[in-house]
Amino acid sequence: MKGQLINNKLIWIFVFVVLLIGAQAYMIPDFRSDVMVLLRKMRLSYLGLAFLLTLFHFFMEPARWYFYLENLSRPDRTPYKKLLCIFSVTALVTYIFPAKLGLPVRLYLLTSQIKIKLLNVTTIMALDGLLNYSLWGVPALIFLPIYGIVFPQYFLLFLLIIPILCLLVYLLRHRLRDLFKTLHGNLRLLTLKATFVATLFLLFDITGYICRHALILAALNAQVPLFQLAIITMISIFAGFMSMIPMGMGAYDGTIILLLTQSGVPYETALLVPLVNRTGNILASIVVGSPSSYALGVSFWTLRKRFRSGTDG
Repeated sequence: MKGQLINNKLIWIFVFVVLLIGAQAYMIPDFRSDVMVLLRKMRLSYLGLAFLLTLFHFFMEPARWYFYLENLSRPDRTPYKKLLCIFSVTALVTYIFPAKLGLPVRLYLLTSQIKIKLLNVTTIMALDGLLNYSLWGVPALIFLPIYGIVFPQYFLLFLLIIPILCLLVYLLRHRLRDLFKTLHGNLRLLTLKATFVATLFLLFDITGYICRHALILAALNAQVPLFQLAIITMISIFAGFMSMIPMGMGAYDGTIILLLTQSGVPYETALLVPLVNRTGNILASIVVGSPSSYALGVSFWTLRKRFRSGTDG
């Protein structure tokens, strides 16, 4: 039970938020009053638009899978609605269950609800993961030195990121080798059209992330030039990916706070951006995950019982 509580993402988020805000309230004069003023002046209409973009993100991943699956030898095409339900349930599971249950539950639902072979699922997951890392990572690595030149006091910090990334690649070399072996042997399952459309959807998703950050800043009565905010978003999300921590906890948050403050955003405003973003993600997972579990006829407690033995081990 204790291990499950430690692994639960909602608990990690709660602890992280309490510690972060508590530390700032203790260290920074008038921090609490400044945050309260920000919250009172918050423009809720912009938050509503940001929440719609968060929901948009939840629709994008099943849309990519809808096209990935078109070339599999199946009598009919997998309904998008069922894919949306599966990924929505998985999204909610990653918050309310221990962190390491997200992947097994997704594999279970895809293979049991749609009857996809496990090999096909892992191949598509590998390709989608590679697309995500490439489309977020390449721009981030290109813009890192540019951002370091703009803010020379952090240039050495940005330069240190390169050897850290190289070390991560070295440490993960066996996993990366297995990934490329999986892709090389099974790419025939995926059409060029499906890969192109999935890439396009992922670019839409990335644009949605950038606009979401812009809307959260607007709700907090702050503004950063859109191109600069795009760079900040790319670097922050990629930092979360490379941290290998569930949901990039701490890596994404610390990076975006640092980059926003260096762009002229007040610290208390920059601190609220990732917190509001994470709150929106949790609410969106509840909004889409709860009815999806009912539509699939899947009980969260049944899933918990089914995978509990693996978690306890």
